Amino acid sequence: MDRFDLNDMTACSAAARNLAAEEDQLTTAMETARLHEIRLAMQMSKPRIVEASQKAGLAVKPNQPKEALAAAYAARLVQDTDDARRLAALQDAYLRDKAAARRLNSYLDRADRAVADVIRLVTYGDEWDASRAVSNLGDEMMTSYAAARLARRVLSLTQAENGQELREAIMDVAEDAMFTIMTFPRHIAVNGSIHRFDPVAEAVAAADFVQHVAGQVAGDTVPAEWLTRWLCP
Repeated sequence: MDRFDLNDMTACSAAARNLAAEEDQLTTAMETARLHEIRLAMQMSKPRIVEASQKAGLAVKPNQPKEALAAAYAARLVQDTDDARRLAALQDAYLRDKAAARRLNSYLDRADRAVADVIRLVTYGDEWDASRAVSNLGDEMMTSYAAARLARRVLSLTQAENGQELREAIMDVAEDAMFTIMTFPRHIAVNGSIHRFDPVAEAVAAADFVQHVAGQVAGDTVPAEWLTRWLCP
């Protein structure tokens, strides 16, 4: 498999497996609790339901039918249960993993398109087209390929025997990517003006990876061991 399967993330994502294992049970428990709260609310007077709803933070209209008020109030109460919070946390973790995997797939797709564009212009275009392909699309192709290399590293780490979880693999690759970013200014200072585009492409790809892939699953927190590596090489 040369791409992450966005329709079934359970092979590489613990978050996807956790959601699949608990979603039905949590949803059933929440529905049971909702029906129970509706029965309790229907035993209250309509003004009492309105008052309780407003205290719970609901913007209700007193002229609504009692059944509708009771249903809204019950749904609000269920939102504050441990089951609801657990389901929301599972869904959030899963969606973060899926967004990161989608971004990694986009790196691979972008690299394929960049190469195809260059080949098309060189093969079917005139001499000017070939020159333009090298000058205008060359940088894009190199940046795309640098990003695709990062994506393939994550993919290989998750697909290896006893493969890593998606988040673990992303953070392992992100550590090296962040090191690339942090050492790029030093590279410029030591080497002066850049005669090759490779370091720039790698730094641009690394920055995008850290922001849009690692940032998706880990937020803005920088692991302490990364700082140790940068400050105490």
